[in-house]
Amino acid sequence: MSEYEPDRTFALHMIEGALPLDARITFEPTEQGTRIRFHAFGQPTGAMRVAQPLLRRSLKRQFARDCATLKRVLENPPTT
Repeated sequence: MSEYEPDRTFALHMIEGALPLDARITFEPTEQGTRIRFHAFGQPTGAMRVAQPLLRRSLKRQFARDCATLKRVLENPPTT
């Protein structure tokens, strides 16, 4: 799966790494700015399957941190 619609949608199918993953990101204008929606699905294989609950929580926390960083950088660009 892959998809790209400028300013609206970006989707991909990752096949490398410990977790093959399908992800889709959409961007929607709102009165406050832009809403980003992220949906991902991956099925761990092998030994990673046992760690699935921990992996899910870890990835959720990491994504929340990444979004907070992106928001901070976009709302407070560096001054030159």
